[in-house]
Amino acid sequence: MRAICCICVCCLLASTAFSAVLRVPSEYATLEEAVIAAAAGDTVLVASGTYVGTGNCNVVIGKSITIRSEHGPRTCIIDCQSEQEFGVAAIAFSGSHEVTSVLDGFTITNARFGGVRTGINPKVHIKNCIISGNSSGIRAMSPDVVVENCVITGNLARTTVNQLGESSLGYGGGILYHGSGL
Repeated sequence: MRAICCICVCCLLASTAFSAVLRVPSEYATLEEAVIAAAAGDTVLVASGTYVGTGNCNVVIGKSITIRSEHGPRTCIIDCQSEQEFGVAAIAFSGSHEVTSVLDGFTITNARFGGVRTGINPKVHIKNCIISGNSSGIRAMSPDVVVENCVITGNLARTTVNQLGESSLGYGGGILYHGSGL
C-alpha cells in the first residue's frame, strides 16, 4: 500500500512538473506567440493591459491549455478594434474531442466576427469573462462548452442576406449554439 501511494504522489508531481506558465507580455509579446509555444497542460498567464492588433485577436487555440488573466476582466482586455479577417473570432477553439481548454478572466470587445467561437469537438470552459460589444458573444458548435460567471452584453445579432436577397440564418446576440448533441 505504501508503494502505491508513493507511486501516485510521484506521478502527480511529475505531471505538474511538466506544465509551464508562459507570461504575456513579459516572455511572449502576444497571446498568439504564447499559445503557439504552449504545450498541452500549460497556462498562458496574461498581465493587465489592453491587447490589440495582430497576434492578440484571431487567436486560434487547438490544444488543451488554460489562458488566464492575472487580475481579471476589468484589467485585461482583448480589443479587436473591428479589424478582424472575415469569419474569424477574437478567440477560437478548435481540435479533437480530447482537447479541453479554459479561458479565464478577460474582457473581449469589438470583435467583428464573434468574441469567442468553438469548433465542433473541443471542450471549452469560459469563466470570469466580460464579452461585450461584439457581433456575437459566444458562438458554439460544440455541446461541450461551459460558461461560468460571465457577463455577456451588448453583442449584436445579425441576419445575412443571400444573393437572391432572401434572409438566411444569421448569427449573434449573447450565445449562439448551432450543432447537434444538446
